[in-house]
Amino acid sequence: MALGKANSSQRKDGKDRPAPSWDYPEWKERYDFAVAQRPKKGTERKMAILTNIIESRPMFSLFSGKERYFFTQFNWTDDDGRDRTTSRDDVVKTFLTFLAHWVPVERLSLDLWFLLQEDRVEALQHRPIYAEAKEMLKLLDGPNKKLHHLCGGYGIKLDFLADCEEQCRIPSKWRKHEGPYDIATLREQPHVRLVRHEGTITDYPFRVAEELKRTGWPRDPEHDALIAEARRVRDQLATAAGLTPHSTVNLLKQNGNGIGNGNGRLGPMKGGSLSTISQQSSGSLLSGH
Repeated sequence: MALGKANSSQRKDGKDRPAPSWDYPEWKERYDFAVAQRPKKGTERKMAILTNIIESRPMFSLFSGKERYFFTQFNWTDDDGRDRTTSRDDVVKTFLTFLAHWVPVERLSLDLWFLLQEDRVEALQHRPIYAEAKEMLKLLDGPNKKLHHLCGGYGIKLDFLADCEEQCRIPSKWRKHEGPYDIATLREQPHVRLVRHEGTITDYPFRVAEELKRTGWPRDPEHDALIAEARRVRDQLATAAGLTPHSTVNLLKQNGNGIGNGNGRLGPMKGGSLSTISQQSSGSLLSGH
């Protein structure tokens, strides 16, 4: 693995630096590893440490006196005993790829859920499209949960790495991940547990990152057809009620859901993401023509 120390998010004058941009307000769990700031160029020196880390230590922070590591690459051993190296960028890209495939399902679910709460839509209960929308919401629930678990199962390993960075702690050598790590299998049977042993975790996040880089996201025509049908049902229901769907993202950002304090350090979500958002959000996603 590789690491370094990132500067504090506060300036010397006490004012906060701008929070890193985050494109997934639906995600209610931590994402600080994905948005951590790389130390400024010229402040690093590299040295090999153990067999799993290359360390990069930036200069002492001039802003708050607080340092933290910033891992830049991760060294591990594959099944054939060969030394492998996975970059931080590839690990973060994997997490973001998983999120990018979950978010459209979650947003469609939110769109349908909010539509079904509207008075003008409830007046359409006798119309077939209303029943289709309720059924579609149920059909989206399965892939929504699986993809959410895929993101969470991967993200919790990054939380471990982020904690090590914050504590300036170097994990012990990675243990070998026992189990599947091909993307098609993980998509259906996500690996959600975080097993710590003697101060370290398995090489799961690095194996998965390399696998995704090698194979890409596997095509799933059935899933694609479901998403297309869900969009049709959503749009047709809104049109029948004389409403125009607005972006769920705007509502989430207005209400601060998933934004937290700007560093992604959010507590674990209680219950499903859709139910949590629906309970916390106010206002409507819709407007009349």
